[in-house]
Order: sequence, then structure tokens, then C-alpha cells
Amino acid sequence: MPHTTVKFKDIKAVIFDWSGVISDDRLPVYQANKVVVEKYGVKHEDFDDWLFHTTGSAPTYFASRGIKADPNELMEEYRLALHGSKTRGIHPIIYSDAKETLKLLAKSKKLFVVSTHPHDHLLREADGYGIQKYFSDIAGEVKDKAETIKNLVTSPTLFVGDTIFDIIAAQKAGVMSVGITTGYQTREQLAEQKPNLIVDSLTQLLHHFSHRYVDMEDKYMQMAKEYAQKNSLDLVMPTASVIVKDGKVIGMGANGSDYHKAHECERVKQGIPTGQGYELCEGCHPKNHSEPRAISQANDEQRITNNADLYLWGHWWCCEPCWSAMITAGIRDVYLLDNSEILFNKNHPDNIVGRQLRG
Repeated sequence: MPHTTVKFKDIKAVIFDWSGVISDDRLPVYQANKVVVEKYGVKHEDFDDWLFHTTGSAPTYFASRGIKADPNELMEEYRLALHGSKTRGIHPIIYSDAKETLKLLAKSKKLFVVSTHPHDHLLREADGYGIQKYFSDIAGEVKDKAETIKNLVTSPTLFVGDTIFDIIAAQKAGVMSVGITTGYQTREQLAEQKPNLIVDSLTQLLHHFSHRYVDMEDKYMQMAKEYAQKNSLDLVMPTASVIVKDGKVIGMGANGSDYHKAHECERVKQGIPTGQGYELCEGCHPKNHSEPRAISQANDEQRITNNADLYLWGHWWCCEPCWSAMITAGIRDVYLLDNSEILFNKNHPDNIVGRQLRG
């Protein structure tokens, strides 16, 4: 599926899957699946195998296990089994950052839920979590997510899901797709479907909406590119950050380390996906990213970074450790290059990775 051309700064509506995105219901859902599967004389999988084989909905999972019954009847049996799980004290839990993320996003975006989760359970859980007020609509027991998303879309939209089936639905509907690793499928599984973005938390998703954008005519973005060209030690993804306060540059930093000239990357050896495990490799450590280095330079020169702005050239997002460093430093706004989510995104077909510093 081709990537949508929608950009984060243009997004007006955010649609969320429920299970594994807002609500961690894996244990009660697993137990409910077990009840239904065993009722039909099928041996249930252990938890990890079940997660790996999870499908887009409970009835389709049951069908994949060889259970031949009416999908509507299976859904009703599943609904009752899920109620039984909760009655036995196996309850779903809202992800710790979900409520705050929804509260902040709802100030400027329309929010929706599109889920295969039983509708009555969905409404009770949303009410119990105290988040129902943030959504314009909540749709449960959805049989065709792509079609439902299409019917909701009236402006640039993003769909957040934790399975490849969510990514496929977003792509079919022509909206931006974001995979999140907190739920039913792994980053590796999500990456195979090539979503526009993969995040490890709702907080990380929120950061993407915090970015501001400028074009290459901006003098501070030009300075960042020039600094990367002269100082970055990363041959693949050279980046640089420029910190500006009251119209004056107070700190600059470029990424990279010469560690990899003599040592193999620990993250590559362990097969760790991009965006994770930076602290496991000396060469990839967050201390070698351009944002902390720019902050460190400002601190070394006794410049006050509180309420300063940071201009980042060469990337289209900031990792969690860098966000933490910027929050601690009191950085006000982070500016990225316009179209950076295309230009510097290795997964986008129109990226310029490997050609960033030409021209």
C-alpha cells in the first residue's frame, strides 16, 4: 500500500483502535478466547502463541482455530466469556499515559474509536476510565474498519492501531497509519506492513503533534543543516540541532560517534529495531544525539535553555530520551523541516536518505 501524503501538522482527526492501544485487555481477552475455544473442543494456545496468532477480531480468530460456527453467535459467546473474565477479577487496565494524551489531543483534534471489541464492553470501559467525554464517537463490533474509517473521515485523519490489520485498514481507507507497540503485535510484525510511523507509547505519539515546521528558507534550519554537514559522524542519518533564544543561537550539536569505526553496533548484533535500545550501544547512545549535545553545549557556556526553541535538521521525530532531555532543559518548541516525515523517513518511498547533504 502506498503511504498517504497527509502530514502530522495537517491532521484534524485521530481515530484509535481500543484493545492494545488505549486499554490493555490482553489477559481478559485471552481468558475469554480460552473459554470459547475449549467449549468447541479445541486446545487453547499459550499466551505468547495466542498473541502471535491474533487476528482482526474474535470470530476470525476462532475461525482460524478451525471452529465452524456462525460469526454472530461466536461474537455473542465471546461477549459473555469476556464478561465472565471480568467477573472473575481479570480486568482490562487503561494505559498509564492514555488519559492525559486524549485530554491534550481533544483540545485541537476530533477523536474517535473504531474497534472490533464488543460495543457494550467498549462503552463501559471508556466510562469506567473516565475518557468517554474526549471522543466524538465510539464504534464497537466493527466488521470492516476501513469502511468505518472512510465514513468518519471529513478531514486529514490518522488511525492508531496495534496490529497489522489496523495498518491495513488505515491504508485501505487512505488515512495516515500509526502502529503502536504496546498491544497485541510486535514492532517487527507492524513494520512488515509499512505504516507511516511506529511509536512505543501514546506519549511518543503526542510528541509528534508537538512539532512545529519551517522550510529551508529559515536561517536556523539552514544553520542546522550546515552544522550537520561539518560535524555529524553519522554517515547514514546525519542530524544537527540549533537552540535559539531571543533571536540568538545559544547551543549547537550534531549526532554520531566514531565508536562504530572500531566496533560493531550492539543494536544491530541483537536485531533491535530502530527507535529502541539506544543505551545498549555506546555509538548509538542518546548522549550522541544532536539534541542533548546542543543542550550540553549551551549548558557548558552557561546559557539558559528555558523557553528556548530547538531546530532539528535531518530527522522527522525525536526519540524518548531526547524528548526527556529537552523537557528537562525547558525547551519550548521543536522545529522540524517541512516534509521531514517524507524526506528523512527510511520507510517512505520518496525519502532522500543517503542524499541529504547533496545540493
